[in-house]
Amino acid sequence: MNHEVGSRARKALVEMGQKAATNEVINKLLSLLDHTNVGVRMSACDILGEIGERAATDEVINKLLILLDDRDDSVI
Repeated sequence: MNHEVGSRARKALVEMGQKAATNEVINKLLSLLDHTNVGVRMSACDILGEIGERAATDEVINKLLILLDDRDDSVI
């Protein structure tokens, strides 16, 4: 993915807030938490936090707990 396009998509999702918290968006962000690029994982964490409580599913929370032990210290 082009970095600039990804950055703009991230900004748009954050600005939409809870309205962006559809199942499709949450599932895509959840899958990005496993991405090999640390920046992508960090952005997914940030967006999930910004879109709020609707993203706070058991699956998302469990994955975020796993990321507390991420191999790259900049993720947490």
